[in-house]
Amino acid sequence: MISSPVFLVGAERSGTTMLRLMLDGHPEIAFAEEFEYSVQHLVEQDWPVRHHTKGPWPELDGYREWLAHDRVFLLNDHDVHSADTYPELVDNFFEAVTNDPPDAVVRGATVHFGIQYILDLWPDAKFIHIIRDPREIAPSHIRMGFAGNAWHALDKWFQAEDAIAEVRNLLDDDPTRIMNVRFDHLVQNYMKELDRIVEFLGIEYHEAMLSYPERTDYELPQAAETWTRTKPLSDADTQLVESRVGARLTQYGFEPSGLAPMKVNGLRRKWLRVDNKLRRPQHRALVVGWPQVAAEIVAIRLPGSIGEKIAKRVFARSDDRINSGRRKSWS
Repeated sequence: MISSPVFLVGAERSGTTMLRLMLDGHPEIAFAEEFEYSVQHLVEQDWPVRHHTKGPWPELDGYREWLAHDRVFLLNDHDVHSADTYPELVDNFFEAVTNDPPDAVVRGATVHFGIQYILDLWPDAKFIHIIRDPREIAPSHIRMGFAGNAWHALDKWFQAEDAIAEVRNLLDDDPTRIMNVRFDHLVQNYMKELDRIVEFLGIEYHEAMLSYPERTDYELPQAAETWTRTKPLSDADTQLVESRVGARLTQYGFEPSGLAPMKVNGLRRKWLRVDNKLRRPQHRALVVGWPQVAAEIVAIRLPGSIGEKIAKRVFARSDDRINSGRRKSWS
């Protein structure tokens, strides 16, 4: 098993891509992209979190079948028959995606979901928790087609933050095992934050951490890309988000807007659920187009090896459209 891997955790659209590119640029770090396929199957199976105790793991045949329909996994070229147990197989996956450079001092990967299972698989893991203002997360999730309205745009944020809180509790908030990085602090003073991060990792800062614009389409962060400056939500949506997040907003150090709290009763919640289901495909279609949305829905349900090949092509096309159709900023 890989010893002391590092996991970059946080909600989607919270700045994980930016920080991962910075980390991966360091010559002593090998840092992989989305690695949820190592744990998401456990989430969907409602597998018990054992908190470091030994016990049975899911059967590999079922896991392999699940992997055949996972979008991110299909973009990799993993050997699904390289191990006989679940922990050994996902560790092989981890080693495969963190082998460049092969002599890396630090090996890590990004995980947005199933974070609560990481310590069961890698008991010595360390965590970098990136936190972004949920009032920035919500409009970003809507624009990407992850949600149909501001209320449900926080579903994944809560899923990630609740899991991280569980990990933090297991680690007794040990500062040598888990650290917080606020997105707004990173974009406003990335040198200071990178110094903190490399100290946490036990290595020295390297200027190559800021070289990713030379090898990707992404830009260096701009301080203006924070909620207090851009305010991308309407007042009503800001009230919705602040009502749902509650005290966590100030606990994470973010200032309330000053708008009056919005009461969201049971009837309104039901309407928000319906509204989310109706509007989410519309937002996704704005990103990839209606034909592509339909193709995704069909492809993910096709069985067997032929279905796997078709799904791989469909989602690769979706990724191409997403990457080519938007400016690579951090909003």
